[in-house]
Amino acid sequence: MADVKLKREGCSLQFRTFESENGKNTYIVFKEKDGSYHTFVEVEAKDAAIHCGSSLSRDEITRSHWDKLWDND
Repeated sequence: MADVKLKREGCSLQFRTFESENGKNTYIVFKEKDGSYHTFVEVEAKDAAIHCGSSLSRDEITRSHWDKLWDND
C-alpha cells in the first residue's frame, strides 16, 4: 500500500470575486491569514498589455501582446 501524505495546512490563500454595483467591474479580493485584504480589478487583457508597454496594434491577438511583454522582461 502506498504511503499517504496529508495535505499541508495553513498555506491557502482565500479569495473571492465581487461585482461592482454598476456591473462594470469585477474585483478579485484576497484575504490573508492575518485578516488583511488585497484587491485587484479585472480589466480587458489587451488593454492591460497596451498599458504595460505593448507596441503591437490593437488588431493583434491578446496572446501576442502578452507573449511579447513576457519574453522582453
